[in-house]
Amino acid sequence: MKFFNFIHSKKKSQYENLQDDILNCLGKSLKDSELSSFISKYQIVCDDKYDMNLFSCTNEFISFQNKDQRKQTIEEFHILKNKKWLPYNIDENDRLENILDKLGQPDLFDFDHHVYWYYDKLILISFENIQNQKSHFKKITFSDSLKNKPSDEELCQWRDARLNAVSKPESKSFGYNSKWIIIKSSDISAVLKSLNTNENDKCSWTEGFKHATRSGNGFFISQIHERLIIVHGWGTPVLENSCEYFNELSRSLGEIYYFENDNKTPFAWAFFKDGITKRAFKEEYFKTILNIGEETEFEKTQKIQLERAQLLSKEEAYSSDQDIRKEYRYYMSEQVLKIADNWILNPLNLESKQLPSEVFVSRSPR
Repeated sequence: MKFFNFIHSKKKSQYENLQDDILNCLGKSLKDSELSSFISKYQIVCDDKYDMNLFSCTNEFISFQNKDQRKQTIEEFHILKNKKWLPYNIDENDRLENILDKLGQPDLFDFDHHVYWYYDKLILISFENIQNQKSHFKKITFSDSLKNKPSDEELCQWRDARLNAVSKPESKSFGYNSKWIIIKSSDISAVLKSLNTNENDKCSWTEGFKHATRSGNGFFISQIHERLIIVHGWGTPVLENSCEYFNELSRSLGEIYYFENDNKTPFAWAFFKDGITKRAFKEEYFKTILNIGEETEFEKTQKIQLERAQLLSKEEAYSSDQDIRKEYRYYMSEQVLKIADNWILNPLNLESKQLPSEVFVSRSPR
């Protein structure tokens, strides 16, 4: 037992200064000695995945990255749930109610992303669902942006605004930060069966949107018109791996239209009919990874490929770490919606249609 305690304390001791080290490195550059020492001390591996001087650095439970080629500063350190080290006496099995007991009420909260903000501690804590006291926490982030704490009056106004917002009915429209499929069919039962969705598993649109996010990893299905069915969510099949799958569905169900619009990356559009991929395009991290079929007349009219090339080669003035190639990403995001509008339907306009109050939901298997 004594030997075990010795080993356990030894493992703990190597992280006893980790919190101070993280705080010391917030806002520092990859070129600074403090960050170089940090990377070496905690056995961090850094990788420039896309050859763009955008480095992702990780070890077993720490991750951080620079988000701008010119300004190499690190604005956030992410601590994944682990058994080795967590700040502020947080335990890996803590739920939201436990963290409230330990840290008190947050300065701000975000219902959309399920995050608590603690300015004085410089941390953001993400949960499975901040409206459920039994939710486990998912990740803790030290953020340099929290050094500028708003006034108590501003925080109070912000909290009131967020509470008022969630008390109102949410829109059923979407299109940004979204992935969706539209099927020309009136047979909702056949669509549910083809996508392995239980027809007895229904929820509100608001609840359906929670499952449709990247973190939710599911999707929902709804009949939005007599002959149009929409499937919305990041849990749907990935385009570049599933063209044959969508071809088969188009034989049995009808024409299929596929769109991805992540605002940052990826962007995609595709059209399947009678078992044939008529057109499919997808890019990820500013590189084309799928390009099947000839451009449609609308794509040619928009001169999308020419505009892409010009915007990709354009030197943009530094705006912020979040906004690399901002003009390009804005252009591509709008093009996805314009193509959807020209081909079949822009989901931003769904609110103007008579829609069911509930949707069929396919939940994440996790």
